Amino acid sequence: MQTLKHNEKTCYLAPRLRGHGCKDDAKGKFHIARLAKDVHDLIQWLKKKQICTENQQFSFVGTSMGASVIWCFVELFGESEVKNYTFVDQAPLQNVRSDWCLGSTGCFDEVSLKNLQSAVLKGPDLSEFADGNERACVAEGSNFKCEKEVKMCTLSCKPEALAELMADHTNLDWRPLVGSLEKPALVAVGEKTQIFPWKGVAYVGSLMKNAQTMVCKDCGHWLYLEQPGLFGFALSNFISTSESGESQGPSNESIEADLRGGYEFYKDKFYFIDAKSVDYRFVGGSPGHYKLL
Repeated sequence: MQTLKHNEKTCYLAPRLRGHGCKDDAKGKFHIARLAKDVHDLIQWLKKKQICTENQQFSFVGTSMGASVIWCFVELFGESEVKNYTFVDQAPLQNVRSDWCLGSTGCFDEVSLKNLQSAVLKGPDLSEFADGNERACVAEGSNFKCEKEVKMCTLSCKPEALAELMADHTNLDWRPLVGSLEKPALVAVGEKTQIFPWKGVAYVGSLMKNAQTMVCKDCGHWLYLEQPGLFGFALSNFISTSESGESQGPSNESIEADLRGGYEFYKDKFYFIDAKSVDYRFVGGSPGHYKLL
């Protein structure tokens, strides 16, 4: 569990989810709803142990499939425990539909799902898959290399669980649910993401009633690893702003050293867009070649 504090009253918790190397990996089925229930159980445990108050609200941060887990959490349990959201580089639907061609570039139908599952289940471990996953999840042409610990996290996952989770995840259409969310959100888009067309991710911001959509320059799907200082600054600032109702930067005394310098340091590394004004129509092409107007 990792924590990043931006003031003395706030910390960030990163639980390891079922199927991703936790002690319950051998138990039951692996579906997005099961992961959402696990998050709910964690919150109830925190309340039972009086680590937080009974009426505590939380800032939910979901990257990739984690966004889907949050959307499922809200579908099952509502928004009463939600303070705000941060969704990172995830489209509201991965598969291709008659009215949707802005989903995943690598897992978008039954055939591509089978190919992905074969890659996950291939070999004695996930080493080959982890290497290929890293190449796909950073910006194309980037020289960025993940720390060894990142690959170790992938290797600790249960291949069968990942294959089962992806079969569920890729077919879920969250567009109606996302459009109904009331709490404020930060939507982070990797400008050079290879996992989705960037417009597919930005569409989350377009659907929402109260969202800011931020594009991280020269970043891919793992934008929070490629630019951790920028992501930490943006996340801390968003949470501070949505809590108080007015903009206030994070405290330099209580955040990591690479966040010091704040907006002036990071202003050339990101930009905001009006997601509702983007043209999301598409013409022709295939899931591998999104020709957008």
